[in-house]
Amino acid sequence: MLHGRLESVAKRIGMSPSTLQKKVSLHTDTHHLSVSELQMIQHATGCMAGTEALAAAEGYVLVRVNPASVGGVAEFLAKGAQLFGDLAKAVQEEAGHDGAVTPNGRSRVQHLVEELQGHINAGNAYVAGRVPVRAQG
Repeated sequence: MLHGRLESVAKRIGMSPSTLQKKVSLHTDTHHLSVSELQMIQHATGCMAGTEALAAAEGYVLVRVNPASVGGVAEFLAKGAQLFGDLAKAVQEEAGHDGAVTPNGRSRVQHLVEELQGHINAGNAYVAGRVPVRAQG
């Protein structure tokens, strides 16, 4: 994750290179990387390998989705249908033949999958936000 960039990343997150080296080393028991430090490293490098490893250790997969919002149910359904149609068309175009799928084709399909997942998650959040909260008392 930090190969060849340890000093510049340490400077960007306000930590000495020596301390950062010890915190990311698998061979030290004296220094430990905190969650907030991992996030700072990930923001500084654009590499999510640390969080991907944590997710994988628990049997999960980390997928980046673009933030989405829902204005209403009709809008949500229309946008979802459009996104699914775009995905179906891309899958057909990229894999609906006997040839190999190109790296660009794979990236195209993956991007559309992530867009649809983000939209579905936004719909879930929209519904969850409409559940009344009971007053404590």
